[in-house]
Amino acid sequence: MGKTSLAIEAAGNLASRYAGGAWLVDLSPLRDSTGLIVTVADALGVKAESGVPLLTTIASDLGRDRSLLLLDNCEHLVD
Repeated sequence: MGKTSLAIEAAGNLASRYAGGAWLVDLSPLRDSTGLIVTVADALGVKAESGVPLLTTIASDLGRDRSLLLLDNCEHLVD
């Protein structure tokens, strides 16, 4: 069993504990961390708010709905 399969299995077992559910974001298409925040926002359906950093909006949405976020294939993005 690979890391992704294991993470998906664990998230499935834990999803009921999170009102906002569990979200899997595959980051393998990214070549560098430049598009990371936009990719996560798109996967979550989070829209940018005028004057608010997108990362702040993502964090607020995840916290408000108490969601589990899985970032898959992110090893190549760590600087």
